[in-house]
Amino acid sequence: KIAAFIDADGQDDELFSAIKELTSDLATVVRIHSEKTFVDFSMRGISKASGVAEFAELFGVDQAHVFAVGDLHNDVEMLGWAGFSFAVANAHPEVQEIADLIVPSNDEGGVAHVINAALELLARES
Repeated sequence: KIAAFIDADGQDDELFSAIKELTSDLATVVRIHSEKTFVDFSMRGISKASGVAEFAELFGVDQAHVFAVGDLHNDVEMLGWAGFSFAVANAHPEVQEIADLIVPSNDEGGVAHVINAALELLARES
């Protein structure tokens, strides 16, 4: 994975389109919406979803038992793959739309809330 930061307006669709066109034969390109242009590049077929899937398979965890938390566009595929998905309250609106549940923002410990809930659930099942 490569992340690129360009000191230019992050909402510039022409710039993002040009970057994507130049690299699309080699990589999957995802724009991270921010004030400046921030772009994630990964080899085709490689994403957070494929990484989590490989990790889950390695440890024998069924997809239905995978929780994922995200906030930006590079999390969308992973959130769609996971058995249950969370978006933090300050996530990009498109990410919130696909999440199963919205949790407090990352500034308010949203990920910690997810981890605590998962640990409580595991404790009840034991």
